[in-house]
Amino acid sequence: MKKISSLAVASALTLLFACTNESQTILIAGNAVGKAKVGMSVAQIREAIKPLVLDQGIAGFEGDVLFSVKEGANSVITFNEYYQKITEIEIFDPRYQTKEGIHVGMLLSEVEKKFGKVTELSIDEQNEELEYVSFAKSPEDLRFRATIKDKGKRAGIYAPDQTVTTKFQDKAVLKTIIVNDWSLDQD
Repeated sequence: MKKISSLAVASALTLLFACTNESQTILIAGNAVGKAKVGMSVAQIREAIKPLVLDQGIAGFEGDVLFSVKEGANSVITFNEYYQKITEIEIFDPRYQTKEGIHVGMLLSEVEKKFGKVTELSIDEQNEELEYVSFAKSPEDLRFRATIKDKGKRAGIYAPDQTVTTKFQDKAVLKTIIVNDWSLDQD
């Protein structure tokens, strides 16, 4: 497989995902990330993101398959397929933003200014490396993961033996933004 330079990937992402001229960002809106939409087939996603290339995909939990677009060794965006439809798009790159300007790497305290107070920060029971965060006014079709850059620390401030909180570290940031259509997971 031919390697694509980071600059070429960035340029292609900018062109293909319908960015705005002012900010050069890729819009996350409703159930879509640029031209890629939840509910599409993998073939439709491949067409929507050309000339970018999805990897071959790896089997996940309960029959789903995870596809990704990478820039070097880092994932830029992943697509989760379940029963031949994309049910989830996870964004790892700050070039993707909501209309409110919410993006990966943004401090949780800054996200609160747009989406209201953190209503829950929780440790995933199946994968303790993951922390999910919810905000009072975040859109229903978006989920967020949080992180902190300090090794060995969590984004949330948890009481002993607790996995849920509303308190977070000053340096806690969004790790990913997830676009999901819950109804597609129920089929």
